[in-house]
Amino acid sequence: MRVLLIDDHVVVRKGLLSVLAALDTDITFLEAEGLDDALRFVSETPDLILLDLYMPGINGFSALTRIGEVFESAKVVVLSSEENPKVIRGAVANGAAGFIPKSSQQEVLVQALLLVLKGGTYLPPQVIGDIPDRAVEVLEQSAHPSPSPLDALSPRKRDVLRLLLDGKSNKLIARTLGISDHTVKAHIDSVYRALGVRSRYEAMIVVKRLEEKRNGRSS
Repeated sequence: MRVLLIDDHVVVRKGLLSVLAALDTDITFLEAEGLDDALRFVSETPDLILLDLYMPGINGFSALTRIGEVFESAKVVVLSSEENPKVIRGAVANGAAGFIPKSSQQEVLVQALLLVLKGGTYLPPQVIGDIPDRAVEVLEQSAHPSPSPLDALSPRKRDVLRLLLDGKSNKLIARTLGISDHTVKAHIDSVYRALGVRSRYEAMIVVKRLEEKRNGRSS
């Protein structure tokens, strides 16, 4: 597994190296101090990218979008000192597959990244309740024996949702699944209606809570 750390603070990167060693016994770590520096690792095809939003000379969301475009197959997770829910929503809207505050305990950091690598999503606890009323209704209904909204989705819609929560753009989802951009948008609109949400950020929260409910019932 290849992990790319993009942070302009050397001390932060070195600290992450020791913590992230717990993820896997065979990891290749790549380090970059900024966006331009990170682009030299395109041929290395990293599996996971940890990106600091705030670095000299770049806008965090623009860098996030650019990283997602260049490293199409990688899961991009924001690791930031910022904990403002508005910023977290913006990060997800711009392609982040997860958001981990730098204030998180080491164990939380490792478990969050393991979750992302397994195909899940991670958002800090303080934003989990930030969803619309319709989504609350969906979650309440899912507590009953009736099928989960996730189970009710067609296989194609589940594929679209999976890639969407990975932070992939509509265009990349279309290319990956061999369908048109228009079809992708139609599937996303349908998924949003099923989940009672209006954005990737809200979908990420609802899916996380639905999976927690399902895992709780099965345990």
